[in-house]
Amino acid sequence: MPSTRYIYADLDALNQDVCAYMRSHSKEFSYAELSKHSPISAHKLTELLSHPTGATKYFHGSYYHLKLKDVEAFRAAGWDMRPKSASKHRTLGHLPKPKRDDDTEELKTLVLVAGKVAGSVLHGVDKYFDAGWRVHCYCLRDRDAKVYDRLAAEYPSHFQCTYLDNSVKSLIKEISGDYEMMVTARAAHTHELPVGCALETSSGGAPLDLSSLYEHIHELQEKVLAMEADSENQRNKQHDEMMYQLQQQKEAFERQLSKHDEEFQNRLREHRKATLSLRKRHEELVEKRMEVCSSEVAAVLSTIEELPEHVKQDVYEYQRTVLVLTTSSHAGGRRWVLITYTN
Repeated sequence: MPSTRYIYADLDALNQDVCAYMRSHSKEFSYAELSKHSPISAHKLTELLSHPTGATKYFHGSYYHLKLKDVEAFRAAGWDMRPKSASKHRTLGHLPKPKRDDDTEELKTLVLVAGKVAGSVLHGVDKYFDAGWRVHCYCLRDRDAKVYDRLAAEYPSHFQCTYLDNSVKSLIKEISGDYEMMVTARAAHTHELPVGCALETSSGGAPLDLSSLYEHIHELQEKVLAMEADSENQRNKQHDEMMYQLQQQKEAFERQLSKHDEEFQNRLREHRKATLSLRKRHEELVEKRMEVCSSEVAAVLSTIEELPEHVKQDVYEYQRTVLVLTTSSHAGGRRWVLITYTN
């Protein structure tokens, strides 16, 4: 039965997760391997994804951070490379639309290669199952393993997942590995010569031996690798110095902040103490004033209580005075009358 495999890879995501895996298992890799910007070999990844060998394959890769030499290596390996519009996009590209064709017995497989496949893609794989397609994922096990395991359990005949944890070591670049394939592919495409044949120069001079060219590329790669390692060391040194300076600034700032906080706490305690003293004095003054007011109020109330007695006494004295005057007036009249008649 003829089969076709449509392979879509997010090479940025795969590179990031492979680098993270290598850092977490740093004892298994050399410093040169750990210092590579893009450690995945285009040639080895292509070989891994080329099984089964009898199937027709279409390779599609999306990227943003890959260097030009890595992009050329994938193109030389037969990949259709498509750059991303932004670095934050984790995309596999434009996936083919699943269509059921009952007239043919062709077995179609969608191969997804990435550190993490978007949830929208995983939720849409059932469309491929309904159309009779198979879906094959390549990823690291710590990336949505439960989702992949669930799909494999629910659709054992349509879904397959290959975890790359044990294959990372075999996917790492070797010196001149991808460049050998790239130069060979270009030479074969341009001159239609097999690998290892000598290439004649355009000027008709001595032919170029590919083996010597590979050795020269190998030397150049070693120099480039040494330069990258030195550059990485310089970056690490600058980073350490910057972190040391930032740590010193942080400690100085913390000391200054602690000093200011201590001064503020002292001022706050003094302010509270002064406020408490003023409050106490104010309460004492208020208490004294209340005592004076209470005394005055008591005196007024006492005066008010004695007032009826005074009024009563005054009325009594007034009535007594009036009575005396009246009595005296009557007695004087009688004496006057008596004197008049007597005369």
